[in-house]
Amino acid sequence: MTMDFNNPDFGTRTPAPKSGPPSVWKQSAVLVGGFAILLYVIEIVDVISGQNVQNAGVTPRTLDGLWGILFAPVLHDDWGHLIANTIPVLILGYLVLVTGIARGLAATGIIWVIGGVGTWLFAGSNSNHVGASVLIFGWVTYLLVRGFFTRSFTQILIGVAVFVVYGGVLWGVLPSDPRVSWQGHLFGAIGGVVAAWALTSGRGPSAQGRRRPFDHRVSERTWVTPSLLCDFDAPKPPRAFSQTGRRGSMTGMRMTVLGCSGSVTGPDSPASGYLLTAPGTPPLVIDFGPGVLGALQRYADPGEVTILLSHLHADHCLDMPGLLVWRRYHPNPPVGRALVYGPTDTACRIGCPPPSAPARWTTSPTPSTSGSGPRTSR
Repeated sequence: MTMDFNNPDFGTRTPAPKSGPPSVWKQSAVLVGGFAILLYVIEIVDVISGQNVQNAGVTPRTLDGLWGILFAPVLHDDWGHLIANTIPVLILGYLVLVTGIARGLAATGIIWVIGGVGTWLFAGSNSNHVGASVLIFGWVTYLLVRGFFTRSFTQILIGVAVFVVYGGVLWGVLPSDPRVSWQGHLFGAIGGVVAAWALTSGRGPSAQGRRRPFDHRVSERTWVTPSLLCDFDAPKPPRAFSQTGRRGSMTGMRMTVLGCSGSVTGPDSPASGYLLTAPGTPPLVIDFGPGVLGALQRYADPGEVTILLSHLHADHCLDMPGLLVWRRYHPNPPVGRALVYGPTDTACRIGCPPPSAPARWTTSPTPSTSGSGPRTSR
């Protein structure tokens, strides 16, 4: 590999061609379509085996019947049974997954387990319960009630549409035909309600505790002026992108997440780093964890950014020495110094080099009401 140190573009990173992951719409269609195909493959195997496979369903209150909790939803009594379930599986399964793949799979797992366990406990003895209808009833109730737990108007509309089309099947939770597993329908439906309740994001104090909103104070020893973060001199954008508060106004600002992987980084997952840009204002990078310097070069010139360190944990500042090296040895080094804001001991913990080192920290005047001031580096 040859490196041309005289090339004026040396040190910049050429963005790799972006080939994003498939959309959630496509992923949902592939998953539910694949599941439907699996059902038909299993039914073919069942026919070839002389319908012995379908005997692995839920047999209530027997040890062997416990295995049916895992297998019953993919087994069917005959082709007519499977064909009757196919369209609901495709439509309802898709609607559950398209609102979030991980959440949809988790909801399906909850329905699967609750439906199977309830059938094993309460269904009649000496019976074998099979069929994807346990999932169908669970998906119906999940889609019906999830909007009320999330308070999402879109989800409520989906629930209304599902009720109009499939609401009539809920009569299947009541005893009727002795050949129909109404217990599976009932506990599948219960599983759907439980899944909607359990998977609602932002519910309860524990969910509130997991949120990490940006705090203007950042830390008790950090000084951040409201104007640095908010009062950008930019044309007024549409109302939806403008916010005014007692700490200042925020207009025309764009945030790019450079990395948020936490303490352990990956090949394409830097640690904490967030780029704020606005017309007519130097870019601001909040935190500079491992890998952020490389990711930053996709969007901005590292020589032109202002840096704000919220605190000095390694995953929030460890790429700062790399930035100092970048500024010192770049073939076309930036003019002047980079403005860095941080806690009072930032200069000591990051920028305390020997006299011969190619970086130097100085302290700018600090307002009397603050605990620390801006730092500059070259």
